[in-house]
Amino acid sequence: MEARRVRPPAGAIRVPYMVPRGTAQAQAPSQIVAIDFGTTRSALAWTIVDESVGQRGLAVSVDVECKYASSQNEPKLFASDKADTILVIDQDTTDTSKDLIGPGAFLRRVEEAQEQPTKGGWYATDFKMMLDVKTLAAAGMRNINVEDSRCTLRALVGEAKKEMPLLEVITRYLRVAGNLGYQEICSAAGKRQKPVPQRSDVTWVITVPAIWTDQSRMFMRKAALDANLIQDKQLFSDRVRICLEPEGAALQCFQNWLKDRPTEAPELKDKKFMVIDLGGGTADITVHQITEWARLVNRLTFDEIEAPSGGPWGGRLISEEFFLRVLQPVLGATLFSKFINNDAVRRRFLYDHFNSVIAGYQPEDGANHILPLVELLVDLQDDGSKLAANVAAYNGQTSADNQIVYNAMRKTLRVPSKVVGSWFLPIVNPVRRHLDTLTAKHGDVKLAFLVGGMGGNQYTYELPKVHLGQRGIALYQPPDTGLAIVKGATRFGRDESAFGGRISRTNYGLQVHNQSNPKEDKFSLLIPKGEKLIEFSARSKREPLGPYSPVTETQTQVAFKLYESDTLPTYTSEPSCSFIASVVVDVDMSVPFSKRKYTVSINMAGTVMEGYFTDTASGQTFRIQWSSR
Repeated sequence: MEARRVRPPAGAIRVPYMVPRGTAQAQAPSQIVAIDFGTTRSALAWTIVDESVGQRGLAVSVDVECKYASSQNEPKLFASDKADTILVIDQDTTDTSKDLIGPGAFLRRVEEAQEQPTKGGWYATDFKMMLDVKTLAAAGMRNINVEDSRCTLRALVGEAKKEMPLLEVITRYLRVAGNLGYQEICSAAGKRQKPVPQRSDVTWVITVPAIWTDQSRMFMRKAALDANLIQDKQLFSDRVRICLEPEGAALQCFQNWLKDRPTEAPELKDKKFMVIDLGGGTADITVHQITEWARLVNRLTFDEIEAPSGGPWGGRLISEEFFLRVLQPVLGATLFSKFINNDAVRRRFLYDHFNSVIAGYQPEDGANHILPLVELLVDLQDDGSKLAANVAAYNGQTSADNQIVYNAMRKTLRVPSKVVGSWFLPIVNPVRRHLDTLTAKHGDVKLAFLVGGMGGNQYTYELPKVHLGQRGIALYQPPDTGLAIVKGATRFGRDESAFGGRISRTNYGLQVHNQSNPKEDKFSLLIPKGEKLIEFSARSKREPLGPYSPVTETQTQVAFKLYESDTLPTYTSEPSCSFIASVVVDVDMSVPFSKRKYTVSINMAGTVMEGYFTDTASGQTFRIQWSSR
């Protein structure tokens, strides 16, 4: 193979993801806390596994408890609900001891700040969306490095704003969530008369969307360490595990599915299935095949047969459609601007009225839906006198069966069933198109699981159920659909090896020197998209990739910079390219220049991808780890 040359590093380069070799835990974790860190809503789960059962030769049971992620009780939520992903920070932003999470704490602190300005503070929402590198790149952003990103904090009262590093915001959220999770597992131990676990004994699992880039997954690991979930500061410590949301869902769904259908268990081996995760921010879809069903120990293992895919088709699009299509013309530009820029007012309206309409939507009953606006108008300090005229103008531009009715006396808005159904289309239509593509490719899939916050909605269940049913695919909706991911994540924490063979969901490559234009580094492909990673890693050990060489004879270091891209780029500066990780290798200057070469092999035996850069002259090997899943 022709040698390709690596551009020399400019200045000092830190090596954030270079770690020493570790050893696997001798025993599966028995005290596990999972954090389902959602785009719009989050939850916690925990379990204490009774190892004595396994010692008696019986199947070990993983009994999971869960709760919404919030610093205080949420009277409008059930324990089976998830809570809005909000971080509340004290006026003194350096005081992390006063950090809170969840909608109840946010609304309470807003009220306190309104009554006493000295109790002001800041809050952050939608910060997880800043880690969706693929969507940001599609919007035109280039050279995205999430560690450099900054998040906007908004004042609890007023319009003041300030910025904080995104890493600090997510670290602080995870710190509070982690403390809450640890309190819950300690309480559970006390109730069962078990020893209270030491924090160092707990294994932590954090869920991430399957379509996220490796850069974002590794960012979450760093945030977990900075949040002091564990004392070990090794980035790839086995005490912190990153679980892809559909994989966690698969583990939980099969537990529920087998409980309902015990007679079908013997037929599981080689069965192919799909997981459709409709969350608040994204829709993730994966296709797996069962490789093993060990009934006596209650263990399933899976191979990935289609790389995770999907898009930004989450539940937040429903409220966005309502805001844009209905509420903005009804309120008028000025009043709507006050509404959309006031998080407290907006969230109260969603919690008190809008969410129940969406949760209970049944298109076949054809019923109109009533949205009370009394509290909303009070919050916006408006008498609603212009709403009747605004509604008349709205109806003048729509068909008769899509017209809304405003009751000026009761201050309510009556919305036809057909209009409510239209708010689901930005989710339903792209998901159906994507399912068509996948089912055409995998015609032997006969089972699908629907999970996520929107997976529990009856309408978003019925539509794909009919759609997939026409293709001979049964759609299963587990109990507590929105919590299937966080429950399954605790199972993943117990046994992350349940998922064996994986498919490369993207193209991985190295940044290499471009001799014809040194200012435009090239993308040198390492792992093609769609590769079976275990098979590829075996080939690369037999036939290492490369060689790669220094550019100049005086170069004392070589920087290996790893990138990923959905499309196959020519240059690393292209919008589709995202930086993942890097390692800097010292060049042995005693070796003749012509023999200064490095080869690369890939290892995917576990849940972390590793690259080994070998100095062909000395045989010395340097490791870089990146895929945190």
